Amino acid sequence: MTVRLFVLTFILAAFFMKIASEAIHELLGHGSIVLIFGGQIADFYISILWPFELSHIDWVLPGETSSQTVWIIGGGVLVSSILSFLIQMLLLRKKSRWQLSVPLFWLSFWCYASVAGYLILGGISPFGDIQKLIQLGVLSQVSSIAIGVMIFLAGFITLSIILHETLNPFLGLNTKWAILAFWSIMPTLPILTAVGRGALVLTAPFAGFILSLLSHITKSQLK
Repeated sequence: MTVRLFVLTFILAAFFMKIASEAIHELLGHGSIVLIFGGQIADFYISILWPFELSHIDWVLPGETSSQTVWIIGGGVLVSSILSFLIQMLLLRKKSRWQLSVPLFWLSFWCYASVAGYLILGGISPFGDIQKLIQLGVLSQVSSIAIGVMIFLAGFITLSIILHETLNPFLGLNTKWAILAFWSIMPTLPILTAVGRGALVLTAPFAGFILSLLSHITKSQLK
């Protein structure tokens, strides 16, 4: 019964924490900074179909300066990144009951995955916040890809450790294979993003990079 409950919780947490991560990116990331600067949130949409369909937020800020625009636009990526790695550090330092660690893991993962994917894909073919940050001179395509890859690698290591500690009590010797299966979902995220944007061909290098990286890293672990 406990294993079944764990699996059900793991699946449901994946869905609900994805929605939560989108709300964090748009409302806490962009929206809170708009409010700090004295603006108003005019409209927002939280997509349950990310990455096929993107969430968005609109705001009104009279006399908005270029520096304020930079903070607002970059707020989504910045807040999501900080929150993800804060949760990862918490889960690495303190063991929690799986009822708490599972939703926290998923929230951290989705914040991490959206940021890394956004930066890398946005560097390859600028869109959304990344395109605006490039136009504002905060990022270049090269720096966007470089930062995205660094975030991807850092999160891959720490999240794998956390996932191993979470799954091991339930799966035992099968834990490493489960982790490999879990990370195999990563190449599908840029593909779905590109399908939504009508730019599927652009995801081939990124998806291939992820597959090669995961194969290389997990090969030694699964021996």
